Amino acid sequence: MTLYEETIASLAKIKGGIPVKNLSSRERVGEHKSVFRDQGMDFHQLREYDPDRDPVNRIAWNLSAQPGDDLWVREAIETKDTPTVLLADLSSSIDFGMNGELSKRKLLLECTGILALSAAHVQDRVGLVGFTDKIVIDEPAKTGADHAYYLISRLCAFLEQVPARERRGTDLLAAFAHVRERYAGSILAIVLSDCIGMEAIDESPLIARRAPKHECIFLMLDDEREFEAKSRFGSVAVENRETGERAVVPMRKLPILRKVIEARREKFREALREKGIDSAVLTYGSHFEQLTAFFAERKEGS
Repeated sequence: MTLYEETIASLAKIKGGIPVKNLSSRERVGEHKSVFRDQGMDFHQLREYDPDRDPVNRIAWNLSAQPGDDLWVREAIETKDTPTVLLADLSSSIDFGMNGELSKRKLLLECTGILALSAAHVQDRVGLVGFTDKIVIDEPAKTGADHAYYLISRLCAFLEQVPARERRGTDLLAAFAHVRERYAGSILAIVLSDCIGMEAIDESPLIARRAPKHECIFLMLDDEREFEAKSRFGSVAVENRETGERAVVPMRKLPILRKVIEARREKFREALREKGIDSAVLTYGSHFEQLTAFFAERKEGS
């Protein structure tokens, strides 16, 4: 069975994707033009004109019958589609596992499938950017289940054809820069990565600049058994899959290494929260329920 067939078989039990209306939680308020034109805008409210925030051309002059009357502007909620762009970390770190299990790779493929099929279910456009230390996959945002399955097949083909030694290095900043150039309008960017070694990304002004226009989410792929050892005696050779460096680690220190990674990840999440960026930690076997709860919670809090 091919990697694609295995992934599709795992997704077969999911009907309709994540049970939320759409993935984005953001409502964008803009000017209401007409009941019969600009169908992407749903009327929201009338409010008093504020010269400090409203341009003159937004004034509803027909609502001011006499000179000296209060001035009003119409507001509407923008319902035009906001494409979802999945940024998939394809570096060799997703293949790491102490017992030969590729749970982070499975997480990446199945979560990509869940998100793409969920977007297709509500007719949202979804695109894909796969990255290592460079952009290796770039698929524009389109609608439809066929496109969602195509994105899954592109990921599977890449992972089957390109060995881990040729996928060393991760550059999320380059991926963000690429997305900013490709998409002129607002997007929902969803990063799928183990996020190991990405702590400095929160210091980048790139994320801060994205916030007003775009929505960003980090889905952190975790393997709870990544440093699980069958014995407390002896040592194990641990290789950094992205640099090729190897180190001999005593078995008894593997739980400590795990705690260090968890602490770094939580610090990273806290830095993202301070910037208004949501994140979730996903583990294989519970990922569908975790994704469902995460997006439902975002909807309730929006």
